[in-house]
Amino acid sequence: MGPTQPVATFSLKGCIIAVGGIDLSGFGDGDALKIESDGEAFAVTKGVDGTVVRASTGNHTAEGGLYKITLSLLQTSSYNAKMSSIFLTDTGSPFGLIVPFIFKDLGGFDKFNSSEFWVMGPPSMSRGNKVNNHDWPCMAKGKLFLGGQFPTPVGF
Repeated sequence: MGPTQPVATFSLKGCIIAVGGIDLSGFGDGDALKIESDGEAFAVTKGVDGTVVRASTGNHTAEGGLYKITLSLLQTSSYNAKMSSIFLTDTGSPFGLIVPFIFKDLGGFDKFNSSEFWVMGPPSMSRGNKVNNHDWPCMAKGKLFLGGQFPTPVGF
């Protein structure tokens, strides 16, 4: 039997999610944030004799990689206006608008930093007899580090 992991506790309230220097809140039901790589770091080729080689795709470098980011806000969140403004300013300007983005788990080691974040388009919208989420599709060039949680302190 191997060593056991100490108990860890996660809370979204212990995280910073900021766009353009402004901490977001009013997150939707379920996942508030999704960060996924926009491509593999290596392309792998297998030869008929079992030889395996890999080639760097350029998707991930020391400067970072390209990531798809989805931010889920409740339809009632005032931060939808911030996201709309970023998108409309970006698409309405001949030079665009790129803003910084940060995710940091203050209760652990997970973090994503980007100085190049943009909104890909508006989320789909629906209205009915319940409050819905607005899932904002975004992109960012940055660095993702996943390191887990700090152990939960043990009381008396």
